Amino acid sequence: MKRSELRIDHCILDIEKYASLILEYVNDMTKEEFLADIKTLQAVTLNLIYLGEISTVLKNDYPKFLEQASKIEWKQIAGMRHQLVHGYFNIKEDLVWMATQEHIPNLLNQIPYLKEVAQKYLMQSQELPESKSEI
Repeated sequence: MKRSELRIDHCILDIEKYASLILEYVNDMTKEEFLADIKTLQAVTLNLIYLGEISTVLKNDYPKFLEQASKIEWKQIAGMRHQLVHGYFNIKEDLVWMATQEHIPNLLNQIPYLKEVAQKYLMQSQELPESKSEI
């Protein structure tokens, strides 16, 4: 799928999917268990990267939508992705754990808000990308 074909509603569904997977992966784990489990740490890290990439796609293709959905910490989500991808040699596992315990549950709780904002935005804009960027 070309990046220009990604729709806001697809992005929101993916946010929900990847955030839910993260919580599923760490369900019933202690911090110590998480930090000792490299497979879970890597799976969570990958899904955080996906969330950051979605944030970047929305920023580039639908900046007005992001302005309207201002309750979401889009810059922090994209910043986490940047750190995980480009600072892979210096990943702070404690911050990854904190994201699973605080930021991801908060993001999932904001899904109804995101859907509401998206519906209003799409009614106004007819769902046309604001830019024509492609991957």
